[in-house]
Amino acid sequence: MPHVIPFPSQKIEHAGDPLPEGLDPWEAGGPLERIDWNETLVRSPVVIPGVTTVERSYGVAEGGEPERRVPDLYVGIDCSGSMGNPAYQLSYPVVAGVVLVLSALRAGARVMACLSGEWLGNGKFTETPGFVRDEKKLLGVLTDYLGTGASFGLPRLVQTFVQGPPRKRPAHVLVVSDSDLFGEIDGTQNGWELAKRAVDRAGGGATAVLRLDDSSGHRKWLANMEAAGFDCHLVASEAELVEFARAFARKTFHLEGGLS
Repeated sequence: MPHVIPFPSQKIEHAGDPLPEGLDPWEAGGPLERIDWNETLVRSPVVIPGVTTVERSYGVAEGGEPERRVPDLYVGIDCSGSMGNPAYQLSYPVVAGVVLVLSALRAGARVMACLSGEWLGNGKFTETPGFVRDEKKLLGVLTDYLGTGASFGLPRLVQTFVQGPPRKRPAHVLVVSDSDLFGEIDGTQNGWELAKRAVDRAGGGATAVLRLDDSSGHRKWLANMEAAGFDCHLVASEAELVEFARAFARKTFHLEGGLS
């Protein structure tokens, strides 16, 4: 819990106040609170829904202070056979995931958690039903155990972001895995293109936290990850993941003047 911090927010430089601009027809089935009753009755004392009813349209008057927007968070954790079962031993990837999830929830973000132990479409996964604010469901997924496959599965990102509906809010994608992730993406047809499309459609950037003792033999793959839009962070041991989670949240999301 000492590692958990409020999730910071992103700046939107053109924040402002609502500015009335005009009147639009209010159609039957629209929210009743949108009806401008004064203007409706001025037009006709007989109210006919969808005919005489109108609603006020608004623009935005630019303000001097930036708006703060909290990004959503996608946490995908490799749960292959080499990962320890958190029911019987300390699992640092799970602890790191909990730090990030609780930090996001405290600041009002919605979170999607996914455990995946797959290899080229084979294996198992478990995930929350989309982006939620249900702490029990999120932690239930993170503390589950699959023990199958070899890597975090690329299909998880494809189904959520490429094949899923366009997002109304930006989401940051964070995947915790190891070098097997390279083979998972490379062995999938159009894998690198799909990974890039997933990051682009998420809209909030992406980070890959990879357990690699030495990056020298993986330079090609790391370059491919970066080209797909991932900011790669390497850790030499699973224990380093918890400190990474704390530092990652502070450096990437805890903006100056944001939540403290």
